[in-house]
Amino acid sequence: METLLLLDDKIFLALNSLAGRSSVLDGVGIFFSTVLIFFLFAAAFVYVFARRKTRLIPLIAALVSSLSAWGLNQIVGEIYYRPRPFLSLAAHKLVNVSELSKSFPSDHAAIAFGLAFGVYLWNRRWGAALFAGACLVALGRVYVGVHYPSDVLAGAAIGAAAALIVHRLTHLLFKKQIKEIIKPL
Repeated sequence: METLLLLDDKIFLALNSLAGRSSVLDGVGIFFSTVLIFFLFAAAFVYVFARRKTRLIPLIAALVSSLSAWGLNQIVGEIYYRPRPFLSLAAHKLVNVSELSKSFPSDHAAIAFGLAFGVYLWNRRWGAALFAGACLVALGRVYVGVHYPSDVLAGAAIGAAAALIVHRLTHLLFKKQIKEIIKPL
């Protein structure tokens, strides 16, 4: 476990050491870490409105996946508290977050990956695009100094797990409606 934490520190420091060197790169990192997640939700809504009848259930499932991932994160964060890396390491902090808030697991990553995987399970092309965006959100959270790499990986895993559970429950609860309106992948 000690070796993994040291590796986590090294990867974090390698990414975060780029912060503060370029205002353009810092701006991109801040955008990825704080604003891009809203564009992912907007893209999910565009996905639905392209063909409303066949995509409303997938959108609701993806939104529930995202919300469920956030809820699971709150539970995990209560069980295991990890301070933010900018408190533990000599790191750049480019966004304002409370020094008392948890680092592990990343809420932003869980929400973004819950949404991305939630859409992916219904439509691979749209889901892959959202997945790429979720990866940028996660990378941005490390770059700006508020999460370790393991925080965003754990958030991604929680988001994916929530999406799989919600997808399965959606098919169990709405089997008939899904067969009527959605073509198989």
